[in-house]
Amino acid sequence: FGKYYLMTSGNRWTKNTIRAIIAFDTLFSERPTLEGKVVITGIDCPKLFYKYIKNSGCFNIKKNTYSQDVSYEKLASLYQSAYLFVYPTLNEGFGYPPIEAMQFATPVICSAITSTTEICGDSVLYFNPYSIDEIKNRILMMENPKIREFYVKKGIERYKFIAAEQRQALDDVTEFIISQL
Repeated sequence: FGKYYLMTSGNRWTKNTIRAIIAFDTLFSERPTLEGKVVITGIDCPKLFYKYIKNSGCFNIKKNTYSQDVSYEKLASLYQSAYLFVYPTLNEGFGYPPIEAMQFATPVICSAITSTTEICGDSVLYFNPYSIDEIKNRILMMENPKIREFYVKKGIERYKFIAAEQRQALDDVTEFIISQL
């Protein structure tokens, strides 16, 4: 793909993909020199999204290319090669996708609501998921190499912290269960 921005779970309305698509499309219109494509996984019916897009050549949301059933290996490869992971969610249980992106040294911008702030801490740039202008602003901020590198490093640190916390919690639960036998 070359340089690309990644979004996942495109079909789920709670993931707010359409606002991010509009933000990117507006940026591509306003800044023709902005390089990159937008790759979105989990789209069943791309036609529904393309009606909002003027710069269709900047998007890769073909149904058969990235379906809802993206394998872990393919998703890991997408995370690893992405320039930026964008997560405009409106509803989140834990927030695994941003952490997964951080695992592969991909910087993240995401919604400042739900559990994402607790999970991601200070390792991402946040935005109001209802504000297309704020989403655009955060995308442009990540075009600055110094800002991007800062969040790459913070993301790797955060991933390691969350992974260690989860391992410890699993160990604690396992010990508790065994002690009850």
